[in-house]
Amino acid sequence: MKKLLCLSMLIIMFINLTACNNVDLSTTTSITPPKVAIPINGVWKVERYVFSAIAKVSEEEAKDWIGQKASFSEEKVILPDDNCEKPKFRVKSVETKTYLYNNYKSFMESLGISQNEIKVITITSNENYFRDIIEIDSSTIVIIKEGAFFFLSKQSSEGEIIVNNNEKRKKISSLKSEAYVKDHESGLLLGLKYYKTVSYKLPYINEKKPILEPVYRTLWISYDGSIQEVLELPFLLVPRRTGFWRLETQREIANNYGLDLLIAAPIGKEKKTEGIKVENHENTYFHDLKSINFVGNDYVCYEREKESGIKGNTQSIAAHSLEVVPLDTIYTGSQIPIAALKVLGEKAIEALNSGAKSYLRAIPEEHKELLEYAPSPTNFGVLRDHGKWLLRGRLNYLNASAKHEYADFNVPMVAPENLVSYDSLFPSFEVIKQKVPSAVDAYTSPNKDIAVILTNSKLLVYAMRNNILEEFPLSEVELKSSEVSVMAQWALDDYVKLWSKQVRALEDK
Repeated sequence: MKKLLCLSMLIIMFINLTACNNVDLSTTTSITPPKVAIPINGVWKVERYVFSAIAKVSEEEAKDWIGQKASFSEEKVILPDDNCEKPKFRVKSVETKTYLYNNYKSFMESLGISQNEIKVITITSNENYFRDIIEIDSSTIVIIKEGAFFFLSKQSSEGEIIVNNNEKRKKISSLKSEAYVKDHESGLLLGLKYYKTVSYKLPYINEKKPILEPVYRTLWISYDGSIQEVLELPFLLVPRRTGFWRLETQREIANNYGLDLLIAAPIGKEKKTEGIKVENHENTYFHDLKSINFVGNDYVCYEREKESGIKGNTQSIAAHSLEVVPLDTIYTGSQIPIAALKVLGEKAIEALNSGAKSYLRAIPEEHKELLEYAPSPTNFGVLRDHGKWLLRGRLNYLNASAKHEYADFNVPMVAPENLVSYDSLFPSFEVIKQKVPSAVDAYTSPNKDIAVILTNSKLLVYAMRNNILEEFPLSEVELKSSEVSVMAQWALDDYVKLWSKQVRALEDK
């Protein structure tokens, strides 16, 4: 009864309140949020330029920008090379060092930027990406064009419309671009890796642990104004200066060992494995497994897992390492990892040690004491992360446990061209994520006519115009579970037909 009385009183109070407050709720839908001030409003002048590690602009083109102006207002953005109507601005603060390295493979010192934090202003129009502008401080901004950094100083706070030759430049550039686009062809050999669960167990050790075996394949994606049929090969097809090579792995499982062999050979030549000898003793057991992370024109980078012990003993010795091996030595029967100095150059050891020290400074003291103090000169590799190939080093725990076997760290240097030949992404991965939120990796052609985007389940191919992805993908390919890329080699223009011919010939075999 008391509950019923309380409920009745609440209903009466609610009726009285709504009766006394005769509000037209429809007006709430017309409330306009306050406008956000344009962060770089006004006129700016190009004072100097610096080339990043991935710059594609010539010295002559860069010099032509000196003295030119840019204007930013609510109605329009005018840059030395392009215009944007009805712009929208989005601002975010980023750590300078990480942003510059991940996006441009460059360091603060080489670009003359000392601020530890910068603002990245993304400009869009009609939901389409236009340009990223870096705000260094209130009087300095940076416009980035194909990896070249142009530094501008503020001239006035008014968003004046600049009368110069921008429109003329844009028309000339557009005419050249349209004529060139018609001749453009782009092709991508994309190497992929996924894991399959197998029925066999490794001998003696880890008998209850499910074993995963890496499987590799190559997709050939070509574009000449329309997307061609996506072809597939059940191995990694590597284009080299001497021709195409075939790369694959072979797993051997015996009574007391499991072993992965890398097999590489020029197309049409016999594979060589006789140089690999297995030291097999009946009272010992071991496994030596490899998983490829990256394939370049001349090198293979892989993760290696080794474990060995004596039969009847529950104790074993385990090691996990990142290794780099030349394709040529694999062909001759050797799989001995190469030292960083021979691949990365004279600054390799310094960079490895610097990366390790930075990592150790950032972790708790109790973990630091358990790790190796310095990395091995052969314990490094290349891994894919957010649209970039990054150099990584590894420190092993002195006494490995189930949870902590090794720790990886970034190597603060740009991979040389003899290791990673091409690794530019225009637009940036962050911009691609705005278009395809589910993207986990992406590649764009040097011709800037297509983008190949990977999600967790699909590969999407988009046509591009002026660094902007078209509305819908031209093609979709289903990916295997947890499939990732390990190789990306581009062919351009006349070479596309030659590569297509080679892939089709191998596909027919």
